[in-house]
Amino acid sequence: MSFNDLPPQPPLNPQADLYGERCLALSRAALASTRSVLDVPYGSDYWQKVDIHLPQDASLKDLPVLLFFHGGGWTHGYKEWCGFMAPALVDAPAIVVSASYRLLPQVDFPLPLEDGLAALKWVFDHIGEYGGARDRIYVGGHSAGGQVASLLATHKAWRAGAGLPGDCIKACFCISTTFNRRVVNPDIAPDHVTGEDPDGVSPASSLYHASSADVPFFITWGGRELERYERFSRLMVDTLRAAGCPVVSHRFPECGHFDIHLNTANPDDLWTRTVRDWMRDGRFPAELGNRDVP
Repeated sequence: MSFNDLPPQPPLNPQADLYGERCLALSRAALASTRSVLDVPYGSDYWQKVDIHLPQDASLKDLPVLLFFHGGGWTHGYKEWCGFMAPALVDAPAIVVSASYRLLPQVDFPLPLEDGLAALKWVFDHIGEYGGARDRIYVGGHSAGGQVASLLATHKAWRAGAGLPGDCIKACFCISTTFNRRVVNPDIAPDHVTGEDPDGVSPASSLYHASSADVPFFITWGGRELERYERFSRLMVDTLRAAGCPVVSHRFPECGHFDIHLNTANPDDLWTRTVRDWMRDGRFPAELGNRDVP
């Protein structure tokens, strides 16, 4: 895989295509400021790979780990879309693992979700070989990747079935996520339209499992996104809080669906600062309270 071996993907829309090009350019440039181990397999399929981004100091051990999943509406995207995030996080210090997963329509749903679980299991089993701490694993994702991450964090039985301990995820960081399986765009993947009510709650979604969640969440969305992102984000926040699960949220009023993710490359971005603090302290920041971040 890597930058010189990315299978071409059909156009999605002009904004999304420009965002993808920008992510790849920024991630390629970011390799100069991290130690990166690319294309590590967590399964046998071409797409089942991770990129591991590490601090420059190779002597550091027991580091917190962020396993992050790209977006792309289940049909598009590469793990290389997220490497640009690494420089602002690895000097915390921390490790950033960006994961690819199989995409529709080449595979059936829920195989992308199963790949997310397999990637988490690989990180738990092997990240110690790279200086990471298996008891300091965090998950996150943008858009569809946020759905993968949030299901890992909310579906306890799913984790247990993979042989993972109940507390293997310390927190979940979701950017612009609907938290509910959407009907796939019929123009892109006509054989994968679910026929479900897009406003209903799918059993294959983190929102369905949120009422019993106990993993802390940091949920963010943009004020210039499609309405469903704010609606489902607020519903997820409310459901988690009703369950007694720690959750902090923030609405970036000037951000759209793509720049909210690109902004995470900035060490002073609120999302990046919050994630660095959570991973450094290893606990939910009680001083924030169970509320929105101002």
